[in-house]
Amino acid sequence: SDSDPSDSKLSISWCYAPQGACEGNTSISEINVNWSDSTASFIIDANELGLSDGVWKFDYWLQDVYLRNSPIVEVTFYVDQTNPEAELICPQQAFEGDLVVIDGSLSRDGVWGPNLQAVWYVINPDGAIRVVEQSETNEMVFTLIPEQSGIYSIQLDVVDMVGRLSSTSTTINIENVNPTLNLLVDGLDVSDSASWKLVEGESLKMAVLAHDTGSDGESIAYSWYIDDKIVSETSQILVKDLGVGTHELRLVIVDDNGAEITHNMDVVVSENTNSLNDELNIMAILMFIAIIGVIVIYVRRKKLTEYESSSMPKWGASGKSSSDVNTKTNPDDNEIWNDSAASYGGKD
Repeated sequence: SDSDPSDSKLSISWCYAPQGACEGNTSISEINVNWSDSTASFIIDANELGLSDGVWKFDYWLQDVYLRNSPIVEVTFYVDQTNPEAELICPQQAFEGDLVVIDGSLSRDGVWGPNLQAVWYVINPDGAIRVVEQSETNEMVFTLIPEQSGIYSIQLDVVDMVGRLSSTSTTINIENVNPTLNLLVDGLDVSDSASWKLVEGESLKMAVLAHDTGSDGESIAYSWYIDDKIVSETSQILVKDLGVGTHELRLVIVDDNGAEITHNMDVVVSENTNSLNDELNIMAILMFIAIIGVIVIYVRRKKLTEYESSSMPKWGASGKSSSDVNTKTNPDDNEIWNDSAASYGGKD
């Protein structure tokens, strides 16, 4: 200005312009200015000017002592004097491992609508507090996958463009889910089988695949029972040395909340027929050998008896020995000699 700037006056005009152009009446006013050399400062008070929330278009210009006006300066003001309102929509109850959608999109900031910044907080059932990561949210929607059972506390803070904050919170009761299992025998799924057959002397390798939600899978306890006697507390077992008959196999698994599931199976052990046949064959062979031995002994003894009987001397009724009989001269045998003696009349 050619004159002293402090002798000039500052005028403003304003109108409501949500779409960039004035809507309704335009107001004009002269305002107080504080000068420092050639720099002027002034205040626009929304309450004093009666400005509601929304977009306002302002023009201001300087007029010197000669009533000359400077070029007009245009400024857009965004007025926000209302606190935002945070709102949550979510289920009050869910199960472990469920995908729980928590919707904060109904939060509003007056005429500015959902133009808000959101910060989410989660308090786990164990009391641990964490800030929700960006990967878990989509605009004003937060997706929770609970890994623990219990009460979760969800808090939403919304902040508008001028830093005003509004908070709301809710709780969700997460119920425990009972574990499930798949029973494997030598890699084969036998979960639906009520019994398993073995031959005496055979072994049975069994394993269990337990399924549970969230962190429960890391704390599952296993208990294997055979005929009500615990035999293992691991996820697999080797069943062997069972006697012939029916044996009750029971598996109990328990998660960290105490929920348990039980699976019962009968293990039927039958006799080893091959072994029994082998034993019978051996017994038959032994009996056959024994019979052959008895026959051989019998035959030998009979022959020996006959031999001894033929070599023994025979005694007559008169008590004479066989030697006497053998030495007795048979008249018939000497008959020729008698005839000779008779013909020669006793001569030489």
